Amino acid sequence: MTFILAVSDITAVLPTVLSRCFRLKTEAVEIKTMTALLREKYPEKSADELEKIALLSGGSVGSALKLAEDEEFAALRKRAEDFTEKCTRGAGLAELFDTFGDNSDKNGVLTLMAMLKLSFRDVIVSRFSGMTGFTPMFWSDTERLYSLCGIPDEKYLLKLFSKLEELLTPSNKNVNVSIAVTAFILCAAGFDSDIASREYH
Repeated sequence: MTFILAVSDITAVLPTVLSRCFRLKTEAVEIKTMTALLREKYPEKSADELEKIALLSGGSVGSALKLAEDEEFAALRKRAEDFTEKCTRGAGLAELFDTFGDNSDKNGVLTLMAMLKLSFRDVIVSRFSGMTGFTPMFWSDTERLYSLCGIPDEKYLLKLFSKLEELLTPSNKNVNVSIAVTAFILCAAGFDSDIASREYH
């Protein structure tokens, strides 16, 4: 049986709702509210971890709870950290591509992509805001972090790499290609919907 419950403060009713529902679907919850909810339910988790889970949840309480309790979350975060390290030391495209692993796991890829967006948010802002033909958008709307417009697969990512080469004009020869690839994947995969929908769907 399905019930629709309208509340002004979900924190007041969440314990009761969680104890009686096996499936929960909510309207988007603000990140601060989500973090507070998670802190109440998972006091053992660090503030940084709770904030990341809240961002990755896209405002969905159900998604946040799944991320917080899913054993794969830590593994995905490790993959994101490994990818960050590879880009920092200037790894080649083949090595970066391998980081994405089996893209048939759609939920895993979505979560990994979202984590990468968090990891590279600041470095992309500082290095690529003036890049010719490059339109980074996501850091201005962090609360919609999970609003990806498509699931990347091998063909999709190869097209992104190809498009990236076109963007790396002679004036940008000194750009760290590894980070540039990452930056472009992050934007075209979900936050420049015009590019993504026009070029890759």
